[in-house]
Amino acid sequence: MVHLYFRRLHVWRIASLLGLLTLAACSRHPSPADVPLPNETSPLLGVAELGTGLKTQTLISGLQFQAVETEVVDDDGLRIKQVTFEVVNTSGTDMNSLTLYGVQTAMTVEGTNISNVRNSFGDSLTDTVLIQTMLAAHGRAPDGSIDPDKADLLVVTDADQAYVTTLLDETFEGHNFVVLDKGYAVSNISGQSDRAIPAGETGVVTIATQYPYDAANPASYPDAFLLSFAVVMDTAPTDSESFQLLVSGLGVSAADGATSIETVITNNVQGAFVTVQQ
Repeated sequence: MVHLYFRRLHVWRIASLLGLLTLAACSRHPSPADVPLPNETSPLLGVAELGTGLKTQTLISGLQFQAVETEVVDDDGLRIKQVTFEVVNTSGTDMNSLTLYGVQTAMTVEGTNISNVRNSFGDSLTDTVLIQTMLAAHGRAPDGSIDPDKADLLVVTDADQAYVTTLLDETFEGHNFVVLDKGYAVSNISGQSDRAIPAGETGVVTIATQYPYDAANPASYPDAFLLSFAVVMDTAPTDSESFQLLVSGLGVSAADGATSIETVITNNVQGAFVTVQQ
């Protein structure tokens, strides 16, 4: 089951809240009732676990994450497992620049935001070295190339890591969250470059994870797992952005340099991330 850390929203009815707490009680995590709720004015909406093959829907602070597409792409010894989520703003207020920041928690493998890893037979995998090879990635097309419509990966700068850490410090006293250097940008499903998600409307994000894979030995490799994220609104990462935002929000094109758009995408995946001058 999925553990939810969430903020208090007055529009929620007590019955709905009790239902969520019942779900969380099934997990190995402490009950959300034992965790301080984020301040209602904080841009930190909470910490959520999104399932890749384990759960189809997650609720947090007026947001509904609904998995609408799960894809597996095998490419030259790598497997890319990716899930596209629709993110419905049910809060009654507009949300801008919604960003998912990967966080290490008490339940994740050290240095990662990954927990509850299972193979395709449903068996638990606990090999730390293997799990630490699982890397955040852009979404791929079936032929293994980067899909610009699913290129939502962000590199998180030191400044942004410090900012999100401060938000967590202000919300969860004595927490053990560690903000990692990768995250994902949620975009408006209509393609608005400002990433605004008005009340009642829907955003979209593709969360992809790549790792070594041997099809002859599937029992030794991940198939389903949980990923932990700090969910923050009103943030625009200061330096590195996803390829999708570079193109739609800042007008980057092949004419902007000697490189091609495909090279820009490839560089993003390989770690040579483009720096955005705001």
